[in-house]
Amino acid sequence: MKIIVSPKGGWSNFYSSDELIKLVWDSLPKSSWEYYNFTSDSSIWTNGENTVIAKFTNDECIVLEKLEFNIVGDNKYTDELKLLISKLQSNFGVTGMYS
Repeated sequence: MKIIVSPKGGWSNFYSSDELIKLVWDSLPKSSWEYYNFTSDSSIWTNGENTVIAKFTNDECIVLEKLEFNIVGDNKYTDELKLLISKLQSNFGVTGMYS
């Protein structure tokens, strides 16, 4: 299942990207999630087939352009992602588009 989350007013009008990404970092334990930064304007957290992909508008990684969750299966890692999405919804008012 792919879930793309975004603020109701869009990312260009969202001014809490730093706090949102901090919540992502704090919610995905380094002991079970691997972090990749292949390009200067993106971040990827992965655990098996589960991923979180953050795409930024510039190299400074300040303004988010896209935040995508790919959730596969039903285990403790997928539960971590579902909990993270719930926290993002309650803390930042983002909505999720499922595909």
